[in-house]
Parts: sequence; structure tokens; C-alpha cells
Amino acid sequence: MGPESPPRAPLADWPIQGVMRFGYIWYTTPFAIVTQSAVEHMTLKDAQEITSRIDRIIAACRQEMHREGGAVILHDWRLVRTYDPHARQHLFSRNSERQPGDVRATIINVTLTPVLRMAIETGNALLRITTGRVVEVVPSIGPSLGKYGVERPTASTRIPGLGKD
Repeated sequence: MGPESPPRAPLADWPIQGVMRFGYIWYTTPFAIVTQSAVEHMTLKDAQEITSRIDRIIAACRQEMHREGGAVILHDWRLVRTYDPHARQHLFSRNSERQPGDVRATIINVTLTPVLRMAIETGNALLRITTGRVVEVVPSIGPSLGKYGVERPTASTRIPGLGKD
């Protein structure tokens, strides 16, 4: 089952590549993985599906991504207001388990409720200790798309390791 609403700006005109209950996923250049939420509550199952898809993309392109310094992962999760505690735990554990060179940057655009702010700050502290990386929290995903040179995928672009849903 996919989302009930289409992608929102700034991704509204991107061709749909991957659909999940949680929302959408795209792969584009330069080695960028982009997700957008379509729900207000993230479940453990949502987190597992998101990380599984990201892991499969990274596995399919690992050598090329490592040569470029790793993937850029951008999450447009503005709609998310709450989450299952196990979902947060799963997201941060998968992020910390990724191999050096797999990920160059992880950026998340969320509406910071007190609960989400605390979860991200706690997760970032653990991530910094275990990997030296942090998740960058931004007020809008648009500037990050530009900062990392992320391009709109073409209609023929396929997600490595996944194909088209």
C-alpha cells in the first residue's frame, strides 16, 4: 500500500521511482538517495522498509559511491509528528552500522516537536561517538538539494538494487 497523496514540493515534479506506505524514495545523481514522508506517524515497519531500501541501493553502488565519498541521504520528513520508539532506535542503529565511505552526509528536514528534537539530539550524540558522523537537521530540504548538487531524476532513472515500484 502506498501513500494517499502525491509528492510535495520541492519534489512534486520528480518522477515517482519508489513507493512505500511511508512515502516515496528516489535515487539520483550524484549518488543521492531522497525520501519524502506522506504520513504523520512512523512505525517500526516503516523504518525497516526505508533502511532496507537504502541499504540495497548502497550495496548495488558501493564501489562507485566510495569513490565519490559516499551517498548523500536526504529525508524530507516534514509530515512526521510521532514515531514508534523502536522505529527511532532502528533508524539510528542502521545508520551507525553502515560501512565507512557508504554515506557522505545525512540530512533530515523535520518539523521539530519537542519529542523529535530530543530523539534527534540523543541519536546524534550516539552517532557522533560511534561513527564520527551526525544527522544534519535543516528547516527546508531545498537548499540541501542545491548544496550537494542533487539533480531531479529523469523519467528513465531506475533505483539501483530495487528497480521501479
